[in-house]
Amino acid sequence: MWSVSALNRYIKGKIDADSLLQGILIQGEISNFTNHSSGHWYFTLKDERSRVSCVMFASYAMKNKLIPKNGMKVIVKGNLSVFEASGQYQIYASKIQEDGIGDLYLEFERLKKQLSMDGLFDENHKKALPKYPMRIAVISGAETAALQDIRTTIARRWPLCTLYECYSLVQGEQAKYDIVRALKEADALNADVIILARGGGSIEDLWPFNEEIVARAVYDVQTPIVTGVGHEIDTTIVDFVADRRAATPTAAAELVTPDILQVKQTILSYTQSLGRIQKRLLETPMLQLDMMMQRLQRYLHQHDQKKQQLFSLQQQLQQSANLLVLNQQYHLQQMKDQMQKDVFYIQEKSKQQMVKQLQLLEAYSPLKVLKRGYAIVSYNEKQISSYEDVAIDETIQVRFHDGIVDACVTKKEKEA
Repeated sequence: MWSVSALNRYIKGKIDADSLLQGILIQGEISNFTNHSSGHWYFTLKDERSRVSCVMFASYAMKNKLIPKNGMKVIVKGNLSVFEASGQYQIYASKIQEDGIGDLYLEFERLKKQLSMDGLFDENHKKALPKYPMRIAVISGAETAALQDIRTTIARRWPLCTLYECYSLVQGEQAKYDIVRALKEADALNADVIILARGGGSIEDLWPFNEEIVARAVYDVQTPIVTGVGHEIDTTIVDFVADRRAATPTAAAELVTPDILQVKQTILSYTQSLGRIQKRLLETPMLQLDMMMQRLQRYLHQHDQKKQQLFSLQQQLQQSANLLVLNQQYHLQQMKDQMQKDVFYIQEKSKQQMVKQLQLLEAYSPLKVLKRGYAIVSYNEKQISSYEDVAIDETIQVRFHDGIVDACVTKKEKEA
């Protein structure tokens, strides 16, 4: 009779002793890669039909130049052995080198680039999550561990909300169509937020969440949507399209819900603060009223004083105005009298100057000279002042004080 431990130990010994299974080279595609905090690498090596678990211990991992990634086609060198505790055989890798990139990884990168160019990842399109959602829709597989984790988390953190469950296939060829249907169903519920969730798995298991039809359906949803697909190391196309991405289904439930204990504490704090404020208001109303009455009395007293001052100023202003008017009237009358005197003086002085000018004009007038026997002689309207200015037989004009005479020159004689 064999014990389990003995059986596993025997099989391990047989495999370890088989030289054909030591130092072998295996070609395949990496999936489920985990870089453990211990430094060990854990991953699955697969092809179209099969897969095998692999581990590379930290002593080898730190020397390996290539850092494995999911979807990467590699050639692994190592020994096949059995892990006795679980009875699982696996490859203990000593070296990993790249052999190419897997088809799924290439398709993932192609679609990611295309959808990014189409604007499905734009931050401007992403919707804000409600702070206190009261209607939450969940899209997940029916009765899966992911769905149960979400139920438990929401019930613990935010039991006040209503949870709507929209079941969908989350794996397989038909899953993409079923997820699109569930998205439309959840969007029609008028929920505050939607959680699209699935538990962990290989890249093939999670592939429905990398389909273009699903990504565009997520983009078209009008309700804020959070994804929680796979584990923390898993990233799918819908994570880039969704309004927010959570590492796991549980993390998605925590992301969309507030913690009711914290909310209660906040409400309690607000209530206590309000109580203190009300207490202060109730304890001091009479004191405040007295202060207001005293202030009002001061205002009234100041008002009466201002009113009396204003009345006094009005009387002073009236008296000043009357006095000013009288002074102005007196000054105006004085100015009027002075102006009349000045005008009369100027008129008299002007008359005297005019008489003098007339007398002087008369004294110098040529006509007055003519009256004394003098005459003005001119030839062709030009005054003659010398005998040389005329010739014999020319006609000249002689002007007397009372008329003009034409005369003919008959003789010229120069005075000695």
